[in-house]
Amino acid sequence: MDGPTTPLLCVCSNRPHGAQHNVTQTSFGSLLEILRQFHPGLPKDLRTLLRTPTDYNIRRMAGSGEYFHFGLRSGLEACSMSCSLPTHLQLQFNIDGLPLFKSSAREFWPILCQVKGASAEPFVVGLYCGKTKPQSLEDFLNEFVADIQAALKNGVVVNGCDRTVAIHCFVCDAPARAFVKNVKGHTGYFGCDKCTQEGDYVENRMTFPRVDAPLRTDQQFECQTDEDHHRGSTPLLALGFGLVSGFALDYMHLVCLGVTRKLLMYWLTGPIRRHDRDHCVASRLSATLVSLLSQRLVALSKFIPKEFARKPRPVADIDRWKATEFRTFLLYVGPVVLRGILPDRVYKHFLLLSAGITILCSAQYCVKFNNFANQLLTQFVQQCKEIYSPSFLVYNVHCLVHLTADVKRFGPLDTFSSFPFENQLRFIKRHVRKGAAQLPQAIRRIAERRQIGCVCVFTRRSAFSV
Repeated sequence: MDGPTTPLLCVCSNRPHGAQHNVTQTSFGSLLEILRQFHPGLPKDLRTLLRTPTDYNIRRMAGSGEYFHFGLRSGLEACSMSCSLPTHLQLQFNIDGLPLFKSSAREFWPILCQVKGASAEPFVVGLYCGKTKPQSLEDFLNEFVADIQAALKNGVVVNGCDRTVAIHCFVCDAPARAFVKNVKGHTGYFGCDKCTQEGDYVENRMTFPRVDAPLRTDQQFECQTDEDHHRGSTPLLALGFGLVSGFALDYMHLVCLGVTRKLLMYWLTGPIRRHDRDHCVASRLSATLVSLLSQRLVALSKFIPKEFARKPRPVADIDRWKATEFRTFLLYVGPVVLRGILPDRVYKHFLLLSAGITILCSAQYCVKFNNFANQLLTQFVQQCKEIYSPSFLVYNVHCLVHLTADVKRFGPLDTFSSFPFENQLRFIKRHVRKGAAQLPQAIRRIAERRQIGCVCVFTRRSAFSV
C-alpha cells in the first residue's frame, strides 16, 4: 500500500459473508480496523461493507414455522449481474427439505429458482424455517404463487429491461413432489404420479410391477378424478400449469441415489442365492469379488480427469458415496469394473440401465434414440422381477419407464436435474452458524450476496462502489 489513494480490490464469491477464503466477521472487522489507517473511507464494520439488511418482514406461520419471501425479481436481478439473461425466461423451480443440525429438528424448506440455459446459479425465492415441514400448504405457497402469477401475466423488469416469463418445470424428489402437489406419497398404493396403476405390497415394500398402466393427464389431476391419489387441493393449480406433465422426474434422486445405489447394495448386502439350472439369479457377491471390485475402482481413480467432481472410492465407503459418485459408476466406470465380477446375465441387465441413461443424458442422442432408450429401460424394469425379486420393483425402479417421456418434453437429463439445486442447498446451510435465529441469519447472508455484487473497488473518498 503506497498511499491513501491506492485502491483496494475485494473479490466476492459464493462463500458466507462474500469472502473468498471464508473469513469470519470478527477477523474481517480486525482487518478493516488496520486498513482504515490508510483508507479512511472504509467502513468500520463488515455489515456496512456488505450492506447487511436490518429490516425484514418474517411472516409467522401455523405451528412454529416462519417464512420469508425474497421475491422472483430480486433473484433475477442478482442473476443478471453474473450472466446475460435472455428476453424470454424459462424458469425451473425446486422445493425440498433441508435439515440444519444433527441435534435439532429445525429445518429449512427453500423455494429455489433457476433460469434454464443461463449460467447463473439457482437463487432463493422463498425460505421457510420450522421444526417440521410446513403444516399448511396454502400458507407456505400462496405468496410464491401470487408472485409467479404476476410474473406470468405481466412479465418482469430486470435492470430496466422487460422480460417475459414461463415455467419450464418443477424439479423435486418424490416426497417433496407429493407434498407440494398434495397427493399420496411413493409408498402409497396409488403413489405413482405418472400412471394410474395400483401398487402391490410385497415383502414390506410397495411395488409397481406394471409398465403399461394408463398415464395420468393434467386435466385428470385438475379435476381430481382419481380420489385414491389426491389428498386435497394445492395452491399450484392457480398457476394454470400442468401438475403432471410439468413435474419432471429428477434423475439425481431417482437413478443415481435410487436405482444405482439399490443395485450396489443388493450386490453387497443382499440375500445369498444359488444359481439354478435355467438362468442366473442375482445374489450377494462373495468377499473376494467385493475386494476385487474395490481394487478396480481404486486403480481407476488415477485415470479419472479433473472434470469429474469425485474420484472412485472403495465400495466399503458406499454409505458415504455422493450422487455424483453413483452417476460416475453408472455411466462410466461400472460397465468396466463389473465385467467378470457379476454373472453374465446380471451384468447385461445392468448394461440395459447404463446404456439407457447414457442416451438420455446425451444432448445429441436423447431425442433421436429416445424410443430405443425407452425399450432398454422397460426391459430393465421387466427383468428385475426375475433376476432379483418381485419386491425389487419399488417406485424408483418403476419410474424408469416414465423417464424418457420427460426427456422428450424437457431435454437431456442434466438440463432438469437436482444437481445444481443441491449445490445451492449446501450454501444455504452454511449460512447458519449458530443455533438461534436460523432464518434471520440466512436472510442476511443471502441479501449480502445479492447486494454486494462480484467486484467491489474501495478508494479513500468512496467506501465502496459496485
